[in-house]
Amino acid sequence: MTACISAFAVMSLRGDVLVSRDFLSDVPRTALETFYRFYTFWQQENANNVEFQDQPQAPPCFDVDGVHYFSVSKSGLIFVATSRSNASPSFVLEFLTRVSRAMADFLGTLNEESVRRNMVLVYELVDEMVDFGYPQLTSTEALKAYVLSQAKAPSQGSSGAASANGMSGRPGARGAGMPSGGPSQGAAALAAATGVSNTDGVGGAAAAAGGSGRDEIFVDVVEKISLTFNASGSLVASDIDGAIQVRSFLNGKPEIRLALNEDLSIGGRGGSPFANDYAYAAGRSPMVMLDDANFHEAVNLDHFERERILTLNHLPEGEFTLMNYRCSNTTMIRPPFQMSVSVSEASSYSVDLIVTLKGDFPGKLHATNVCVQIPVPKAVSKATARPIPLETIGGGGGGGGGG
Repeated sequence: MTACISAFAVMSLRGDVLVSRDFLSDVPRTALETFYRFYTFWQQENANNVEFQDQPQAPPCFDVDGVHYFSVSKSGLIFVATSRSNASPSFVLEFLTRVSRAMADFLGTLNEESVRRNMVLVYELVDEMVDFGYPQLTSTEALKAYVLSQAKAPSQGSSGAASANGMSGRPGARGAGMPSGGPSQGAAALAAATGVSNTDGVGGAAAAAGGSGRDEIFVDVVEKISLTFNASGSLVASDIDGAIQVRSFLNGKPEIRLALNEDLSIGGRGGSPFANDYAYAAGRSPMVMLDDANFHEAVNLDHFERERILTLNHLPEGEFTLMNYRCSNTTMIRPPFQMSVSVSEASSYSVDLIVTLKGDFPGKLHATNVCVQIPVPKAVSKATARPIPLETIGGGGGGGGGG
């Protein structure tokens, strides 16, 4: 059996190597330089490769001269692993993601400055998580018994530790590109009606939360929504992949209870253990239906079937996913954006494509990192985009292009 990982490194976006460990010494010393060159100048390095000509950015996994490179970007840092063996890409990428989470838990905040100030702690973590190329412990709870170094507090000008990852005392959050408090089904079912209670009433200072001086727990609802519209702009299909993520900085081992929407049903139409939900027994349809869901191993489901309460008797420290859920072909979702497209022939060799994008949420909310991709045929020689005045398209927001 061959080892999965030959070397591991953490790099800045400038290409500086902050952390490096060579486990097997079977990759060139210049491997990280090669990785950064391809990672930064992917199109230029693959100009003669037809397979990658339409790919502007480097993929998470690629191969150069027999060396496999894997990378994950988190908080302005690049986590890199190399291997000469036939390692599973999904396995290595998942491992890199867990390494970043463990570092964030131990350092309080994950950025270049915190890594530089805590080199001893970071190398101690890496040595415990990887042994001769084989991934070992990745759980914060398990690593606490072996990692003894203490994190140094960040300087005054750096960002806060836990506040960048959640909202204290306010369950529910949003994914990138979605308006805060967006009107999706999962957010309405899980975020708005979610309550967190600490039954032990534990108090005191939470040293792990960057010296915040109080116990804190952050509950985020993160959803990925896929929508399909027809030519007239009507919604024809929708899918929601969501997760409840928890980041805990509580002292001791308090019991945590998290209450979901009482009208929640999971797999009620497909013979799941929750098919005899009390909502059906009462002769009414549940307001929220999920196709399926799975829970963290620490969750006690004794009170979930009737009361929709998740109980954690042994709360894991650090960041973990409390619940994953999926909902497809729902008619209850209200899309955060309305989109319409019109195509007109400008000449024998060009067309005008008008895309209207309108935000369908209250004016006090806003969406960030909104990206609109418009695929065009390969035969198109040139495409230009220009904004169109709102009054021209009847009050919606949009942009136009021709090619």
